[in-house]
Amino acid sequence: MTYRLSGKDAPFDFGSIEVLLHKKTKHLEIILPEHFCPQMLFELETLLSWSADKAEIHALLLRPKGESFPSSLPLGEFQTIPLEKLQTLLERIRKLVVGMFYLPQTVFMDLGLGCSDLGAELCLGADLRIASTGAHLHWSHLGLGRSPCSGGSGILPLLVGDATARKWVLGGESLETHDLVSAGFLLSTYGDEREAAPLMQGHVLRHVCAQASVARIQTKRAFLEHIMTFLDKAQEIENKISAPALMAEDYKDQGQGFGPGSDKTFCSPKDFGAKLKKALSRKDSEGQKKQMGRISYS
Repeated sequence: MTYRLSGKDAPFDFGSIEVLLHKKTKHLEIILPEHFCPQMLFELETLLSWSADKAEIHALLLRPKGESFPSSLPLGEFQTIPLEKLQTLLERIRKLVVGMFYLPQTVFMDLGLGCSDLGAELCLGADLRIASTGAHLHWSHLGLGRSPCSGGSGILPLLVGDATARKWVLGGESLETHDLVSAGFLLSTYGDEREAAPLMQGHVLRHVCAQASVARIQTKRAFLEHIMTFLDKAQEIENKISAPALMAEDYKDQGQGFGPGSDKTFCSPKDFGAKLKKALSRKDSEGQKKQMGRISYS
């Protein structure tokens, strides 16, 4: 029996994601929209926070509404989003990814035909992942003018090893499923036909939901304990590194012809140094003005 938990007259008044409770297997099915958006993040934050106290739910299945996992903001939004707002967005994704490690449920994601950019980082929070045999995963951040800072430089090496993470992110090539399965990033794949996805989802979920709850939760906690210090450090480093990289504002030109054969150019290190120096000088000046204000009124 299946119950709808989102929408009109449902427990969660969500407008972006859909939530279904499958009573037989005791799992939540979370259907994600085509694109990232602040509303989707807010609804995921709300749902995962609620799930943290629901140990009777065995698993969470996140899957796309369409053929592919949501990858990024709609085209054009990166050109207009303010820097502070973008930093907040990336930090929220990072906290979502890390938060999934702390959940009592086994987090399971179906990537469909794959993902890139922000979606590639969001799926790092899953315990198990599957995808279509025709799926591709692309760490496209550097070609879009941004550093992967929501798990892509901190959590990915933990999952697949440092050398593989460097190859995927710095190499920038689109990865096929055989690369992902051999690296242990994907549990398995299913056929391209639409009927294959729910069959594979059901197969994996039946195994997960037949496990002893206490043993499963404690085992997931044990895996977390081994990496907890590393996770805290990874978040600290990603937060520190991402802010200066975003100040180059190369992300504002994404989708406008960057790549092999393009005549577009990113901000040079020399120009970035001048821009960073100017920003730091302005910050120091503002700090001095505030200090002078405090002195004048004391």
